This record gives sequence, C-alpha cells and structure tokens, in this order.
Amino acid sequence: MTPPVIALDAVHHIGDMDPSSKRTGSYEGAGLSVSVHPGAWRVIGRGMVGGACWTMRREGARFLDAHAMKRAMRRSVLDWGVGNGLCVVTPLWRFSHYDDELECRVSQTFPTLAEAKEESWDGDLGRVRRVTGHASTPSLDAASMQPTPSHGDDAVLDLLLPLWAHAVHGLDGVWWEDRLDVLTHSAPRGVIVAEMVSAWSAERLDRDPPDDGSDEWDEDESDGHD
Repeated sequence: MTPPVIALDAVHHIGDMDPSSKRTGSYEGAGLSVSVHPGAWRVIGRGMVGGACWTMRREGARFLDAHAMKRAMRRSVLDWGVGNGLCVVTPLWRFSHYDDELECRVSQTFPTLAEAKEESWDGDLGRVRRVTGHASTPSLDAASMQPTPSHGDDAVLDLLLPLWAHAVHGLDGVWWEDRLDVLTHSAPRGVIVAEMVSAWSAERLDRDPPDDGSDEWDEDESDGHD
C-alpha cells in the first residue's frame, strides 16, 4: 500500500533548529515543525512561535500527505502503532457539539465519563457517548514529546504518522494541508522527522519571506481567538 506524498523542496521553520529543544505538546509531535506560511504561524502561535525564520531545502524531499490518506491506510497506521506498543485500543468517551466559529461539528475524546461530562458545559450527557478508540502509550508520548497521554483515533494517528512515515516508507516527514485561515488558527503545516533534519540545508533569513497575504493579519485582529 503506497502512501500519498507531497513533494516539497523548500519549507520554512521559525525558531531553534534543534528538534530536541522543541516545546512539548506540539500537534506535530517531535521533529522540526515547518510551514510555507511563516507569517501566518507567527500570528497563530503567538506566545509559542518566535525567533528567526529559516528557509530549509532538500531536493527530492517527500512528505506524507496526511489529508489524502484513505480510511484503510489510516486504520493500518493505527494497527502498526498497536503492534509496536505505541498505542492501545480502549473504551473512551466522546463529547460532540457544533462550533459556531468553525461552522462545523467538532468532538473531543476523553478517557473517562467524568472528564467528558465536565467538558460538556452543562453536563448534557446527550452530547456524550461511549466509543472504542485508541489511546497513546508512554512509549508514544515519549517519542512524540507529549506531556500527557492522547485519546481518540485522530489525536493518536497524528502522533503516529511521523514515526510510521519514516520508519516504514523512509519519508522526510508529514504534511497537513490545513486551510489557510489565521482567524480560526488554521494554516498548512508539516514536520521533518529528527532523523532527516541533517539532510536539509538551512539558511537563516533577515526577515520573514512574503506570505501570500498573511501580512494583512496582525495581532490585533487575532486577539479574540486565543
């Protein structure tokens, strides 16, 4: 089963070039977080994203296209995680609701009913249901630099993808082609796995490169979305 890939010869990174110094809890796990919209990410990650901007290049670099993966492949990655002691299948509790800002239905997954009930604002258990899903193990938490366990297939899958993409397919990392919308804290993003960082050249820039219109989003406009 061949994974979908995106070829990106040049990306940008903001901050320290040492993946081991990365803050814990990143959505991309361990590795070097990269993007093609550094200006947008300075606004989205205000208070967490800062420092010099670097242009990184590697001819022929390939990233796993996370959003293009079919359901069967996503399931195979989770099975790979279970087989390698990185996650387990367990009962969980899911709280779902409609998000007016995002204009779509969103859900959060918790290990206990009490935590799901607490998150449901008014204790409305009609929005909470029991599901069977995946939870990270301490091995995955350590490998992906997460301070707390992750629960739910989507959250666990995102942490597994960089490990699987490199270990199984030799890819440089993973790319999430998220919608570019700073006001909802969304922009395309990726990660280069730590093992591949040395294969890339890095040039420190004096200023951020032009960012496809992201300059029009300033910090004042994002104040209400933290």
